[in-house]
Order: sequence, then C-alpha cells, then structure tokens
Amino acid sequence: MPEFNLVQRGFDGVLRRASPAISAFYRACPYQGPHWFSEVDTRGAFSQEDRFFFNRIPKSANSTITSALVAQSAARSGRVVKNEKWYFDRPLSLKAGQMAGFDDEVFKFTFVRNPYSRVLSAFLDKVLGKKSQSRGFYRWWQGQGNGAGRVTPDFLDFCHYLSDGGLNIDIHWAPQVDILLLPPERFDFIGRFEALDQGVPLVLERIFGQAPTALGRSGPRSDANAAMDQHYTDESRAMIATLYAGDIAAFGYEFPTKAT
Repeated sequence: MPEFNLVQRGFDGVLRRASPAISAFYRACPYQGPHWFSEVDTRGAFSQEDRFFFNRIPKSANSTITSALVAQSAARSGRVVKNEKWYFDRPLSLKAGQMAGFDDEVFKFTFVRNPYSRVLSAFLDKVLGKKSQSRGFYRWWQGQGNGAGRVTPDFLDFCHYLSDGGLNIDIHWAPQVDILLLPPERFDFIGRFEALDQGVPLVLERIFGQAPTALGRSGPRSDANAAMDQHYTDESRAMIATLYAGDIAAFGYEFPTKAT
C-alpha cells in the first residue's frame, strides 16, 4: 500500500494509538517509527508453537525466508497453507499469554540487506517495472517536467524523489531501521541477505532442529548487485549514504566494491 488517502491516514493513526490497548506485543514494544503502522504490523510473524518472531524486511529475501519457515512449520503441525505471508500471527493479534517468555524463550530474528543494493533493487523492480508502488514516484517525476523529456527515469531521479519526501512512502524502499518492530539489540539474530545461504539454515536449525539441504528462492529477483556500476553515480551514492545513514550505522554496511 504505497500511498494512503485521508481516511486511511486517519484510520492508521487511530490504529497506532490504540495498538497498546489491543495488543500485548505493542504494550511491551510500542512502534515509534515513521512508517504506516498497518504496514509494519504485517511485517511481523510470530509462531506460538515454534517459538519465534520474524521481522520481515521487504527486498531482503523475506519471501524466501517465509517460505522456508512455513514449509517446516506446516510439516510439523499438519496445518494447511493458504497464504504463506499470513500463516503466522501478526503482532497486533497477540495476547498477554502469547507474550509470556517473549524476551527469554522466543527466538527473535530478521534479515537485512546492504541499503545501496536494496534501494536499487526496489527501483528496478517497483519503479522500472511500473508496479503499483511506483505511482507516487511517476506523478512526482512528471511534475518535475518528466525528466526533461526522457521516456524512462533513471536511478538518480529516484534518489531525488526519495530526498524530496518519498523515502517513507513505501515499505519496499523505506529504511530498514524504520521497519523493525524491535530495536536491533533485542534481536537474537540479524542475518544478512548477502549471506542468505549460510544464515537461513542456521535459523531453521535453531527453530526446528533441522534445515533443508537446499534453500529455494522465492519472490522477484532484480539482480541489483550486478547493476550497481550501471546505475550509481557519485551523486546518487552520496544521496543514498545520507538517506540511509541509519541502516548503514546500525548494520555496518558500506558501498559494495564489487558484485556479491
């Protein structure tokens, strides 16, 4: 949901304010970030049976990780999978009993991605792919004179859009620190998109006691790492460093020196 109308904005604000009264999770962990509350809530996945909490970060292989978790959990429980991303409980629905032992007994994890490649991936997939999330950008771009008559925007155009108020318009390119439902230090494990084949088996082994021999990849792939040199300029690199300074500081990333 990239943009909300006034009614949706009002409802989202009411839901955010009411969340501590509705949910034991938000009583213990109030969300203070700038993003839409109803959007970030859907990025929390809690399993009472398997005792884990996964904070899904868009454009950081969250579909692949969710599929692996659902496959293992469903196989163990016998539950029918209808929609993988709605298989686990959302934070807003959690009651006090479910939160018992959350700090000490629940395995809390997330996976993050180098912000330089993540935002480029969002541009290639959502903007150049003209997905619904790009509508606000294209309205902005046309208001800038349609890029001096160019038919297709470039990545620097997108960076200017982010700098001009678009940074938190959509969760697929919002800073990862703004999507986290817990502060980084409360997670037991923060994996890396760049080391997915090592990190996901570790998580599955920790939760289920076993991991698959091969990790199946889900969701669209934009091959952003291979396109870094093509799309980045000194100006766009400096802009992303400023816009995503929180991610860079929190997770220790820097501009990739080569494709990984």
